[in-house]
Amino acid sequence: MKPVPEWLQKFVDAGGMFVRSQDEMCIHDPKTQSNATGLLIPALVAWNLYGERLAQIFDEDQISVILVCERTEPAETLRRRREFLNLTVSQVAMMARVEPGIVAKADSITTRSSIHDLVKIAMVLGLNPHYIAVKKGNPENGYLYDE
Repeated sequence: MKPVPEWLQKFVDAGGMFVRSQDEMCIHDPKTQSNATGLLIPALVAWNLYGERLAQIFDEDQISVILVCERTEPAETLRRRREFLNLTVSQVAMMARVEPGIVAKADSITTRSSIHDLVKIAMVLGLNPHYIAVKKGNPENGYLYDE
């Protein structure tokens, strides 16, 4: 575990949480975001996963940080990993317990998906869900994320 920087320590000590979508993350404020639909991540976990990127959120002019590494992610890695495993959209949908249209949408670089759907799909494909869109799958490693 990496040492927590001073600018984040009070937030960690207070039990601070971040809320994450497909391609960005912000501080979760239960008073103003009671209907937040993203993935809630404890501050210490977020620090260990995303590191210095979090510093941008604590700047006065920023309310969120973009996590996506490329415009084609996570669709490209999800699709290529699915194809590498020789799975159809319908097979992944059945295993992830989502509709086939949700998997097809996640495979498309022109649409955004619910982070919860992306996590279900990533789990079926053996991908670490914390790195969805943050990293690009490595073709030399069966499109798994380098960790």
